[in-house]
Amino acid sequence: MENGECHVASKVDLRALSFPDTVQGVIRSRIDRLPPSHQLALKAASVVGRIFALRAVYEIYPLDSDKPQIGSYFDYLRRLDFTPLNSEHPDLTYLFKHVITQEVAYNLMTFSQRQAFHQAVANWFERTFADDLSPYYGVLAYHWGNAKNQRKALEYLEKAGEQAMRNFANREAIEFFEEALRLAKNGEVKTTALQRAHWERQLAEAYYGLGELPKSLDHLKRAIHLMGWKTPEKGFGLIAALLSETLKQVRFRIKSKPIEDAPLPRYLDNTEQARPLEGAIAFVRLGHIYYQMNNPIPLIFGNVMGSNLAEQAGLKSPILVRGYTNMCIASGVLPRHHWAIAYRDRAHAMGRDVGDLPSLSYSLAGCAVYELGAALWADAAKSLHEAIEIDARIGDMRHYDESKSILSITLFHQGEFLNTAWRPPPKCWNAPRAARMSSRRSGRTRYAPRRSCGSPSLARSMKPLMDMKSR
Repeated sequence: MENGECHVASKVDLRALSFPDTVQGVIRSRIDRLPPSHQLALKAASVVGRIFALRAVYEIYPLDSDKPQIGSYFDYLRRLDFTPLNSEHPDLTYLFKHVITQEVAYNLMTFSQRQAFHQAVANWFERTFADDLSPYYGVLAYHWGNAKNQRKALEYLEKAGEQAMRNFANREAIEFFEEALRLAKNGEVKTTALQRAHWERQLAEAYYGLGELPKSLDHLKRAIHLMGWKTPEKGFGLIAALLSETLKQVRFRIKSKPIEDAPLPRYLDNTEQARPLEGAIAFVRLGHIYYQMNNPIPLIFGNVMGSNLAEQAGLKSPILVRGYTNMCIASGVLPRHHWAIAYRDRAHAMGRDVGDLPSLSYSLAGCAVYELGAALWADAAKSLHEAIEIDARIGDMRHYDESKSILSITLFHQGEFLNTAWRPPPKCWNAPRAARMSSRRSGRTRYAPRRSCGSPSLARSMKPLMDMKSR
């Protein structure tokens, strides 16, 4: 240094020096210059996540003798700008200033080191949050997967996927269920055909919620085939299957099978009742997709098949509510109004009896489509107002939009032109808190506002019912 200027010494040959040629290389050289204990602390933190609690690193740090110095290690790393302080309350947390730093520290470990740290992190989460693990299902699936405990990884992937579906987080649900199917396909965990069928159907539901109908249809067919049923789409096979299922539905109406009020079996139970219930859900959704694709015969087949399977199970269930709703709409199209009214009353009564709000809302709005086409406008308006209130309460934005659209058409026919304009959800929109929370693989929790899953497609595609004449 001379006069504030820096000059290379005359005897220094820069070509003989080795400089990192990538950002990762620069960071790696900085980490390599740290004391070994600080390097190990940084590597442990990289497994926990970009944002990490000091107590989590303390618990998984492998050298007990160094644990009392963990706080001073990260104070030193903070001064070097590796991990600045994130927050002091309620837990002391740090974050990797750059995600590349986290990735480089993580990749400096051997495979066995990473596996041991992931297992330690997963165990720490299970111990620390044993009272309520639900916010951490995705994180636990990630850590158990990297710890190569595929049984536990699959357990949490299922839970995370189901939670994401309940909260309308369709993209995340797709990631979880696709990973579960990948593990099952590789034979790393033993699963049943009904279990895999359920995951395929959940993928179909997620894609349907995103408006991606071809992908939804593909996964539905896979689910139905795994359960041992066929999905005819045209020709004699479709007509024969439709006639057979229609005769079954007629027999159910002539001699109704007792419907029990008992706990519903889960797909994991793999019982005689679990399979038809899972199949009923798949076939009813199949009918929805064919409805929006304007494919009437497969639509009717899907709805009748779904209703028959739900009744075959012999249990009061949300899917039976949806099945009766679809049969109400189909009867109105024929038109057979006394059938439609009977199915409507069955759907509403069972919807209230079962106590499942999404199914009750579906029943109210679906049967309102029939009531609208049959010029029962007062009944339709009453049902739609209740459906809209339920949708706002549970946070189903897509169905809220559809119900609002159908209500606008109903009010138009009643001459209430000033009330037909669509209005946004109320400011007190009560989407579940968990719907705005998504767990990321980094171990971080992100909050995001709910977004509409789609436009009012149901109202756009119900012209046949609008043209229906009442008798």
